[in-house]
Amino acid sequence: MGTVGQPEVGALSFRRLGLSLLITAAALAGIALVSALLYGLAQPRWRWRWDLSRQQQGSLSSRTTEALEQIPEESRCIAFLLEEYEALRSYGSAVYPRAFQRLRALLEEARIVADGKLEIEILNSQSSPVDLDRAIRDWNRQLGECLILQAGEQRQVIRFEDLFVLSLPSAQGQAARIRQERIDDALGDAVLRLNRKSLPVIALTKANGGPLARNPQLEQAFAALLAAEGYAFQAVDGPLEALEIGADLLCVLGQEQAFAPSQAAAAEQWLQEERPLLLALGPAADPTAVEFWNQQLTAKGLQFEPGLVCQPDRRGMEGSNQCEVLEILPQQMSPQHPVTRRLIEAGRTLVAPGSRPLRLQHQGGSNDYTRDRLLRSSGKAWIEINGDWAAGPKEGRAIQSLALVADRWQANADGRLGRTLLLGSPYMMTGQALALNRDFLSAGVRWLLQEEDQASGLVAMESRPWRPSYQSLNRLSKLAVLALPGLTLLLGLLVFWRRR
Repeated sequence: MGTVGQPEVGALSFRRLGLSLLITAAALAGIALVSALLYGLAQPRWRWRWDLSRQQQGSLSSRTTEALEQIPEESRCIAFLLEEYEALRSYGSAVYPRAFQRLRALLEEARIVADGKLEIEILNSQSSPVDLDRAIRDWNRQLGECLILQAGEQRQVIRFEDLFVLSLPSAQGQAARIRQERIDDALGDAVLRLNRKSLPVIALTKANGGPLARNPQLEQAFAALLAAEGYAFQAVDGPLEALEIGADLLCVLGQEQAFAPSQAAAAEQWLQEERPLLLALGPAADPTAVEFWNQQLTAKGLQFEPGLVCQPDRRGMEGSNQCEVLEILPQQMSPQHPVTRRLIEAGRTLVAPGSRPLRLQHQGGSNDYTRDRLLRSSGKAWIEINGDWAAGPKEGRAIQSLALVADRWQANADGRLGRTLLLGSPYMMTGQALALNRDFLSAGVRWLLQEEDQASGLVAMESRPWRPSYQSLNRLSKLAVLALPGLTLLLGLLVFWRRR
């Protein structure tokens, strides 16, 4: 000891060194913790998604509620809440109790929304055996069928596996679990189909190639989306067969071969009769086919342009093939058109992979038609030429049109408006993009068929794949810049105050 009551200089230095090391260790630990947290939030596969509907707190989506509001009078719904599968009860599984509790809550909400037009009856193992047997016989109920809805002579059946996605019990003794709830989707699909007296037929051309024609699974997914919205899907060789079956809408999604003369004549007749058309030609489309459609669409003022639209990827970077996956934010949609208005209000984003640019041709087009640009790229987009996925000196940045529409000011003698929806990407109807673009595509089909006044609510957010926008990712990056030094300073001050 030096002076009485004062520590030696060496002791003070040692304490300061220990305090500095402790502060440094705490700062490094804080940096590691925040870095791991932010990195995890940016990884969809690591994100623990708090799904309110799976925690028995969610309600029916606007799509389902608007469909229930239009359900016919004296409709009926009977629910068979029976524990029929032993595998879902083994190892103390709570699948059935949780599923039936959730189902009861949403059925009661559906009854209230329908405002007396939907009668709901629930039968379970506690019901009278006589009533249960009679209901099974009268409704011709089969094993696994959980909900049966009826309106007039139309009937829709929903099975238990349509309502929930399950994980089965394992050999190691792990019980079955509910992985995802689909009650809202299944109920909305069934009610939409019940509301229709007849199903409009949507024809998809297959003979001339395209992503859906090459992959049956993609075609089935597209057909399932149309069936869920209350439409009948029919694959045809070309426009000629669509005319012969009396299809209500013709879809040409990616055309890699030109039409034969008979099919080209049928396509021309289709447009002359002002029938609705959904046309999506990507960069891989046959040049002859693109030229043919540009000639046919001159009067409507819609044109396909050559090239591939790219923009910085979701990290704001260039140089990778992710630049061709265009993310469309609400501010890049038309605010007035019925196809995109609800999407903007809900703040939904869309995805357009592999899109060619489109052009509105006001000069030379007929004044009988009104035109609008539904979707556009950001102002940082360019037309890729060099194949390096980066904007070069000859690849100027500009806003590019990605979806166009046109229709007549007044209907013709047959009541048709000649509505046409042009897309620069047929891949909007494939894979994960189909799930992300479902609301846009269903609204587009309704508009083409002049049904925009019918139920047009959006699907629940839980039904969409989790894909944060690049704006959200930018916020995470800015948070990291502020949070890392801020947390380090805070921990250092706390340790210093504690040592004092």
